[in-house]
Amino acid sequence: MGWEETQGSGDEDSRLPRFEITDSLWDAFRTEEYVQIARKQLEPHVKMAEAFWRKNLREGGYSMPGYEEKLKKIGITLHPTPKPVAAYVPAKKVGNLVFCSGQGPSVEGKFIHTGKVGAEKTVEEGYEAAKICALNCLAAVKDLIGTLDTIEEVVQVRGFVNCTPDFGEQPEVINGASELLESIFGEKGKHARCALGTSSLPRNITVELEMIIRMRE
Repeated sequence: MGWEETQGSGDEDSRLPRFEITDSLWDAFRTEEYVQIARKQLEPHVKMAEAFWRKNLREGGYSMPGYEEKLKKIGITLHPTPKPVAAYVPAKKVGNLVFCSGQGPSVEGKFIHTGKVGAEKTVEEGYEAAKICALNCLAAVKDLIGTLDTIEEVVQVRGFVNCTPDFGEQPEVINGASELLESIFGEKGKHARCALGTSSLPRNITVELEMIIRMRE
């Protein structure tokens, strides 16, 4: 079953091909003019559908499989956002950007990784610490926004590694966060980044991570 071009009706759109059901489906799309006009006619309906889903996702009336479902499938659980250790908030939304304060490798109120990479800690342990930091940033986003499913993309990650003066593998350590984010968000998880070494971090934690995330408008 398909379409076949027939005579125009003489109205204002008579310049458009007219179609009826035939055995040649693709004939309807053989002119670039028709494709452009059809696209223009469909555009308002597409925008209405997008607005509907965005509105109802925010209000919790409807949901579609998203990043939170993906976390469950890969066996990741977000722990409660660590309480700030000083005078700041875990995350703040400005426009459609969320700025995450520095998060350490804390799980249920306890720092899992402390000490310097290159001394007490290995690169592999630093890598794992960075993963925990990234998850804590996501937990802060969820607490603020209500869901991870409205994340549009990860914009930037700033990683700080507590390390010895001669240590130079900070990028490999912060890869723990970057590779985790890419596994969750795909192309949207790829981000700008810096990986810095420091002589110390608060409470002697091994890694601290900041993050900027862009939300859907």
